Amino acid sequence: MMNYHKRRFFQSEAGAVAFQKMLGYGLFLCLEQDSTSFDYVVEALMAGKDANFVASHPYCVAWQSSQEN
Repeated sequence: MMNYHKRRFFQSEAGAVAFQKMLGYGLFLCLEQDSTSFDYVVEALMAGKDANFVASHPYCVAWQSSQEN
């Protein structure tokens, strides 16, 4: 079985938290939090996001999945 690293970006903290709760797991990352900003930047770079996208979507939920989609 293959594991996939997934991520989803959000414009609001409320949207990211709601998605994380719906998913039931996942790592909440925020560009503006000192403790997670580096991880957020890594996720954005791995996803090929540009500076404009990052500025407008400062929240991210990242997780591992065994399903491709």
